[in-house]
Amino acid sequence: MESTGARLAAALEARQTELIALCARLVQIPSENPPGDTRAVAAFVADSLAAAGLAVQVYAPHPERPNVVATLGPPAARPHLLLNSHLDTFPAGEGWTQPPFGGTIANERLYGRGASDMRAGLAASLLLARLLAEQPPPGRVTFSYSSDEEAGGTWGTQWLLAHVPMLRTVDACLIGDQCGPWAVGIGEKGGLWLRLHATGRSAHAAYGTAHSATARLVRALAVADSLTDLTPATPPEVAAVLARQRPLVAMHWGEEAPAILDRVTVNIGTLAGGTSTNLVADRAEATLDIRLPIGLSTEAVLGTLEARLMAAGLAAVTIDPLARFDPYCTSPDAPIVRAVVAASAAVRGEPALPVVRLGATDARYFRAAGIPTVVYGPTAHRMGGPDEFVALDDLLTTAQVHARAALTFLQGTG
Repeated sequence: MESTGARLAAALEARQTELIALCARLVQIPSENPPGDTRAVAAFVADSLAAAGLAVQVYAPHPERPNVVATLGPPAARPHLLLNSHLDTFPAGEGWTQPPFGGTIANERLYGRGASDMRAGLAASLLLARLLAEQPPPGRVTFSYSSDEEAGGTWGTQWLLAHVPMLRTVDACLIGDQCGPWAVGIGEKGGLWLRLHATGRSAHAAYGTAHSATARLVRALAVADSLTDLTPATPPEVAAVLARQRPLVAMHWGEEAPAILDRVTVNIGTLAGGTSTNLVADRAEATLDIRLPIGLSTEAVLGTLEARLMAAGLAAVTIDPLARFDPYCTSPDAPIVRAVVAASAAVRGEPALPVVRLGATDARYFRAAGIPTVVYGPTAHRMGGPDEFVALDDLLTTAQVHARAALTFLQGTG
């Protein structure tokens, strides 16, 4: 296996220019979400895979958001590895000093919207498909490319898992989304997005404010913020992972990160109410993004919020769930985790650390379906902001780690 892995690594090194050009070309194909039109990049991906000799299927439950699935190897072959990427990006926005869709290369960086999230992982996936098609490995490999990740996955991975039965039978999944080469994402916090709506009775403010919708909503938001005191029932193996990663995450994810890895966070995303300064508001609403650690469920958190609103005399404040996803974690001893850790050690000289990520990816849907799933990809530089870039070294590292990990897993040597 080592000689095969070495040959694959050498092939990737020799085709480094091809990898960089492929990533730059992908950056040059806009697929901002919103609005979410990914037809151009999906066509490029499908054509690239078909030209490499893979069997390609395109699924478009939403006409402007097609998904691409390609396979390599006999239908009944095992192990069966899925490599997943998403095709959409955040909107470009303003304030760029580099062209957002230029794919410009400067100072060992490749600039453009989606360069790190996740054109780099997408380019690594497409090049790996080409290499594996040229020298098929044992087992079976499926590549899935979803078009709706940035908007929640309704028309992307969620739809694919519900309507393409083969995807639910894979043995493991590897995703090249941004994470940082030092880390192997084996779990993610869950999320509960809510709209709180309060009603009142309009009147002139000078004559009393007892029925103010905005005042009721402010009290309700204070109740929601109290959810940060919830204590998760953290499984022992997850607690061990968190303990090992805690010293490093401040450096990579910000100074707040260590404290919130196993805590609930509540973000008031939007807030609106009333029509005039001197009128009592008859309506007010806010949207919340609640993130919950492994060991809590969205059902439990929502139930606690409802009970606390009732106890505070705010039962009339209505809660409308907008999206919800529970936290999941793949066992650190799963073969796909061991394969990625070993591959990172071979490529980087030291093993990447299994971590629970703060942000959400499509990995949550695969884990919810019982599929061991790992996220391994480049550091996200200026993700979602102007002058997003990926370091060329991260791009190559991602491709090399994915190739070695895939081969290790497919040969059953992890």
